[in-house]
Amino acid sequence: MKTGGMWFVDVEDVARLHAVALLDDHVEQERIIALASPIDWTRVVACLRTLRPKNTSIPPVPPSSSRAKELIMGSSRALQLLQSFFGRSEWTALEDSLSRGIESLEQR
Repeated sequence: MKTGGMWFVDVEDVARLHAVALLDDHVEQERIIALASPIDWTRVVACLRTLRPKNTSIPPVPPSSSRAKELIMGSSRALQLLQSFFGRSEWTALEDSLSRGIESLEQR
């Protein structure tokens, strides 16, 4: 397995996979690789600036490190389990995950 960079996966997707591993009789003695998409700080900062454009604490978007997307062997099994057990068609997007995280902090 080649990982060569930073990867993102939403915490709720990870929780779902833990539930699948616990409850699905077809998952046994198996390492489930949960990696939704490669990320870099350029993408994260750009997303934060889009979500909260008036927030002056968010730094300028840094130059892109432009890493090519890589396929992680084994991560397709995790997505297959999310699809079959929860009916999820895809991983939770970075933008959706960050948005929910920000909203939960703002509600405190």
